[in-house]
Amino acid sequence: MKLTHCCIITEDVIKLRDFYESILKLKSRDFNTDYAEFHTGNGILGVFDIEYHNKLAPNSAIAKNNKTVLLEFNVDDVEQEYERLKSMNIKIIKELRTHPWGSRSFYFLDPDGNMINFYTKV
Repeated sequence: MKLTHCCIITEDVIKLRDFYESILKLKSRDFNTDYAEFHTGNGILGVFDIEYHNKLAPNSAIAKNNKTVLLEFNVDDVEQEYERLKSMNIKIIKELRTHPWGSRSFYFLDPDGNMINFYTKV
């Protein structure tokens, strides 16, 4: 078994799609205004409309309510990404630091408040 997708359910697919295109430096594959996805190499990050989701599984999700899942992206140069995102006025919630487990990383938030970690192995 392998995890293939992670999907964020949102009230504004276009806003999140544009955000992730800018931070991931990837063009999304848009299927309509209800869903977009990013092929990141090892998996797919989806962005899905809450209203459409609720037609499929009524009242099973609340957008902008995630406080426990952290999306993690291994980047080539975490120092460069840190400076780039700071210059874009992205809200950094954990400053760049090196951890005992062998990674250097920082955390930030997307427009819906989802946590994202950019890291590099050291």
